[in-house]
Amino acid sequence: MVGVVLGAAALAACTGSPTSPTAAPGGGTVTVTTTPSGAGLPSTGSGSSTPAPTGGGGSAAPGPCILGGVRVSAEPSPGGGSAGHLLYTVRVTNTGTQQCTVQGYPGVSLVADGTGKQLGAAADRVPADTPLMRLEPGKSAVSQVQVTRAASYGGDFGITDAAGFRIYLPGETHAAFAPATVKACTSTTVKLLSVRPFNA
Repeated sequence: MVGVVLGAAALAACTGSPTSPTAAPGGGTVTVTTTPSGAGLPSTGSGSSTPAPTGGGGSAAPGPCILGGVRVSAEPSPGGGSAGHLLYTVRVTNTGTQQCTVQGYPGVSLVADGTGKQLGAAADRVPADTPLMRLEPGKSAVSQVQVTRAASYGGDFGITDAAGFRIYLPGETHAAFAPATVKACTSTTVKLLSVRPFNA
């Protein structure tokens, strides 16, 4: 999970509606690193995992991917942004020795440095198919997260620096933390984030 610096464009961000910590803010989250790689939401495109076959087989079904057996990162998608938006790729990689599955949407929000407090509203889900992805060891599934620049909105919604993203895998109650330098708004009335389901 390798660090991202988004610069002054995001600073222009919160006249309206839409930092890289050395440790995960708050308690209980898993610190991960990010790698540069950042809106309309294009279809996900990292063919590193396989949709599960529909036919039956003799072996037991693999269990869901969980923290401790995966690496989670949030990477800016070069050229993926548009006027007023940034695009990030959330990537989950199987670091274990057995196949695991992931299906559905990650839970994504921006958090404050030091405290880990959520900033603004969590990501809205973009309606789309949710295929069951079977990840062999070393393989990944990705989800796209669109971040609206705060300057796209009028008014004062409390611009502030976010430390990065808090990310929950589907069905998980423990979160991973992916550092990113991005501006957030503290108001929950502003919807800065939207997320697509995991795919290849």
